[in-house]
Amino acid sequence: MGIVSTAVGKFRTTLLIMVFLVIMGSLGRAAMPIASNPNITFPWVFVSVFLEGASPEDMSRLVAKPMENRFLRLEGAEEVRSTNSQSFTTLQIQYDVDFDIDQAILDVERAVSEVRNQLPPEAEDPIVREAADNDMPILVYSLYGFSNLRVGYAIASDIQERFEKIPGVLGVEIGGVPEELLEVEVSKSKLESLGVSLGEIAAAVRNNNVLIPQVFKILGLGNLQLKFLAFLKQDKMYSIYQSKHPDQK
Repeated sequence: MGIVSTAVGKFRTTLLIMVFLVIMGSLGRAAMPIASNPNITFPWVFVSVFLEGASPEDMSRLVAKPMENRFLRLEGAEEVRSTNSQSFTTLQIQYDVDFDIDQAILDVERAVSEVRNQLPPEAEDPIVREAADNDMPILVYSLYGFSNLRVGYAIASDIQERFEKIPGVLGVEIGGVPEELLEVEVSKSKLESLGVSLGEIAAAVRNNNVLIPQVFKILGLGNLQLKFLAFLKQDKMYSIYQSKHPDQK
């Protein structure tokens, strides 16, 4: 009651204090930077490595392990995690919140340069990036149900172009589509003259565009799992013709 009695008894002083606080609050609010989607920087650094055809076990042993051992010795690094999948490895280095993230990126890039000669020569150069809130997608669309991959990719490309025209959209990416697609142009007249059907051509392409897993036991090194891509060769096409015309060579 003492504070209330003093405020009521000296109401002029109380009003002056209230007006002062309102003015200072308004000035502080005007000077404060405000963003609807602020760029929040997290104390994480990500490193991604791509090695075509390597199994998750090989990515862990050949790529993730050497890099983890080096990153654990970085100044300020509190934890190092790795996620390994087919042909791809992602490492996450977590730092203290107060650590300078720009310095952390420089340290990680130097460490990557030092450990690069320990990685398989076939591996692509590691990519170092920081974790920022703006880098995370705000909308993810999934397209499925297409028996023809080319049709699905065409629809996804059309959606990508429409989204990129929307004001404020920084970028749109398409994932899950092979980088290379095989296109075969067939002459109907030549097929009829050779006695080969279009279905046999399609079956030859489909059956030879597969990954064949193989496991090799190497003395002193354990098992090495590899996956070979079977390519469609010209002699395969000739064998189709020869099966139709065994009397010709």
